[in-house]
Amino acid sequence: MKTLILQRHAKSSWDYPELEDHERPLNKRGKKASQLIGAFFRQNGIQPDLILCSTAMRTRETLRLMTNEWETVAEIQFIDRIYHGDEDELISIITAVPNQVSKLMVIGHNPTLENLLEDMIGTTAMPEKFSTAAVAFIEVPVDDWREISTKNGTLVQFITPKGLKKGLE
Repeated sequence: MKTLILQRHAKSSWDYPELEDHERPLNKRGKKASQLIGAFFRQNGIQPDLILCSTAMRTRETLRLMTNEWETVAEIQFIDRIYHGDEDELISIITAVPNQVSKLMVIGHNPTLENLLEDMIGTTAMPEKFSTAAVAFIEVPVDDWREISTKNGTLVQFITPKGLKKGLE
């Protein structure tokens, strides 16, 4: 059994229209959300074996702020193909992951992540929209990442910053 963790980057800023999309940073809400999600991982003992992250500024910032909350951090690889790719490209990236990795995290963008999640678990199992900073935990009944395919995952947990905030109230 493998665990695939999909995370959409936190809320980005549109305050700098001169920046290219790839270089947009997080806004204040996105920074707080990243820290909240990072704290959730720490408090629940969630530690990916490998993190694959888009090269976009907003995904790198999301990752940095999250991992600042963690005691230890797994290996991180920044992959430009995550920024540009569709769900087939993500599957291609995932199937190349070494087998010793049992908990894989991918930090990327919509609509690709939402489409991949729908492909993995089926559209009827979608709990809600894949909002910024949301995280989906999917169990995949395979022993080898090369065996991963669509429609063979089970959504175990889906968290959003908004949902975590409600839980704290």
